[in-house]
Amino acid sequence: MLLLEDTVSAVPVDVSLAMQPFEANAMRRREMRNVAGIRVPVCPLETLLIYKMVAGRPKDFDDVKALLATGVPFDRGQVENALVEIDAVLDSSALAEFRRLMKLDS
Repeated sequence: MLLLEDTVSAVPVDVSLAMQPFEANAMRRREMRNVAGIRVPVCPLETLLIYKMVAGRPKDFDDVKALLATGVPFDRGQVENALVEIDAVLDSSALAEFRRLMKLDS
């Protein structure tokens, strides 16, 4: 992940370099959006939730809570399946934390 910041607006921009299989899959699933007259690739909500859970910082968990609070539908199974695989590789507990955040949103 390459962390950048727009010099005019100071908006942070995270650029995935798609070096891991999960990231390559995310690039295949990207959606093109028009942002200020420029077409840019944007990851689907499921992918963003997974990235945020893997990053695991308090700010990322706050972002997940805010994303869940929007009520935008997403494929929970896809997110949880990815987190199961990631937890196995990283010996982490992202799935358990995601489920905890889901309960907070209910």
